[in-house]
Amino acid sequence: MRVDGYAERALTAMMRSEINYWGLTRREETIFFYIPCREKRRLRAALADCRCRVEQMRICGAMNTVKRYKGRPGLIVGALIFASVLWASTYFVWDISVTGNKDLTEWQIIDSFAPYGVKYGAFIPSLDLDRLCHEYLIDSEEIGWVSVNLSGTCANIVVRERTDKGEVWQDSKPSNLIATEDGQITGFCVWSGESKVSIGQVVTKGEVLVSGVSDRVEMDGTVSGYTTDRSYGSVFAEVYREYTVEVPLHGQSQVYTGHEETEKHYRFFTQDLNFFGKTKNSFDTCDQIVDYEQVMLFDFLKLPIFVTTSVYKEYELVDYALEEEQAKQMAEAKMMKLLADELKDCELVSKINEGELVDDVYILTCKVYCIADIAKEMEIDYSVEQAE
Repeated sequence: MRVDGYAERALTAMMRSEINYWGLTRREETIFFYIPCREKRRLRAALADCRCRVEQMRICGAMNTVKRYKGRPGLIVGALIFASVLWASTYFVWDISVTGNKDLTEWQIIDSFAPYGVKYGAFIPSLDLDRLCHEYLIDSEEIGWVSVNLSGTCANIVVRERTDKGEVWQDSKPSNLIATEDGQITGFCVWSGESKVSIGQVVTKGEVLVSGVSDRVEMDGTVSGYTTDRSYGSVFAEVYREYTVEVPLHGQSQVYTGHEETEKHYRFFTQDLNFFGKTKNSFDTCDQIVDYEQVMLFDFLKLPIFVTTSVYKEYELVDYALEEEQAKQMAEAKMMKLLADELKDCELVSKINEGELVDDVYILTCKVYCIADIAKEMEIDYSVEQAE
């Protein structure tokens, strides 16, 4: 509503008549406000003696919108369907976030949770988060701790990856620490179990380093039996390793032609949507680069719609020939990358490179002495002990 002239007098009359209004704004002697449609007659009666002009500017509200479009029922039905779908979608998982992962990618973890019920489009009331986390940890050899929380329609997965990739069993079961390779002990730190080695001792692969079985000693010093425990700790030893890389002097390499083809696939929750029918790239030899992207609304609201973009890059196989010096440089570069991956958790003591040309192949061998944690946890098998 709009009222021109004598604004104070009009407001006083509205208050006396207990007119329900809101959204009041004022420009000099003109005021604007909203009232319920049913109050329109009472407003005009209350302002009849105020010498002001009352004007209805527009009618708002859902009922007015319905009346306006009563000749176009499709719009009304569509709006109702959209509102119903939007309300129903709050019971389903729209987005999944992953934190705490290092070696595993976000999509690897999301895919691994799908069999346990945490996936896009999952029905939220049916999710038993405590149960599925427990089952996931029992089955997973990569994750040592996990928590799943729901924030609206978003499932937040927090993980801690295992540092030991050995067999998985319950913490209550006893175990030993055994040597994964030959070496000379340089140090150890044992938190649980009985150490069976000393510094300077030479051990062989498979030897028990820390035992989960220890004697039960009574107060008088006699041994009355034994106790079992889970062994836990680190045993460091100087070990010898050899790494080899080969670089042929003649062969074929991939050379990109510059031709590319791109395909897009869409997915709504877990349902694949193919708008373009079956497509296939026309290249005989190519590399495929796949990129996943989740659709964002207004740059902050994640929708359960995913776009998979596949780029196919054509290449040709081209013959090459290397000189021995070139092959040597390539072998050294490969060896540096190999050592960076293999010795990332070790302390390098010394290394010697030996290269030779054998049958048109340059072979580089690296002999390494390094200090590494050689302890591996292994569950005690009582059936084997009893048989022995």
